[in-house]
Amino acid sequence: MNSRQMWNLMRVVVALSLAVQSLVSFAAIPINAKSAAPIEAQQAELFVPSVSTLQPTPLATLLPTPVPTAAAFASPLPTPQPTLAPTPLPVTGTLSLTVTQALVDVRGARVTTADQHVQLDVPPGLFQRSTRLNITPRAAATNASVDLKMQFDLTAQDVASNTLISAFTQPVTLTVNLNGVIDRSQLKPTQHLALFYKTDNPDAPWSELLDAREVAPGIVQAPLAHFSTYAAGTSSNESLG
Repeated sequence: MNSRQMWNLMRVVVALSLAVQSLVSFAAIPINAKSAAPIEAQQAELFVPSVSTLQPTPLATLLPTPVPTAAAFASPLPTPQPTLAPTPLPVTGTLSLTVTQALVDVRGARVTTADQHVQLDVPPGLFQRSTRLNITPRAAATNASVDLKMQFDLTAQDVASNTLISAFTQPVTLTVNLNGVIDRSQLKPTQHLALFYKTDNPDAPWSELLDAREVAPGIVQAPLAHFSTYAAGTSSNESLG
């Protein structure tokens, strides 16, 4: 073995000796398992707080605030509709002359004569105060230029002031039942049932209500803007046109 080989062998022996000493020193140090744990895990363990079990605080049940119910308003009274039905009365040509009176207020009303031949329908709101309605039958004029079978006065009187009401802001419906007064089977083709009002013209004392209509056999109806003296009978179709 030459000197170079001897030198290399000594270097290996020295390196091995140093390695053995390092291993012996490391083995003498006690290993702490906790210290060997990762730092992040130790920190997590150190800072985990002790959490107590929290009981949820019961919340009060909120009841909905009751909504006040609007007061019910009284339904307005419907406008009365004429319901006179044809009455099978004998054709006598005579009528009762009994006066019919009725008190009407803001609610309106229906006023009918005892013999069921004349009816007035007063709409709600027409009279703001108590008003007396009068239906006064008269003997039908015989010298008229038209064929009258019934005649009557209509008046409206304010009870508080005792004054007559001359005109209306809403029409009052007049319905006249001519069944038993006129025999419709005897009417000529040129004739029809009609309503009239009295005029101040001596040459033509009666004028036909052109908006009157026969709403049922023998029953004639017309709207009135004021009260006056009225009559019912027949008229000729030629007089209308």
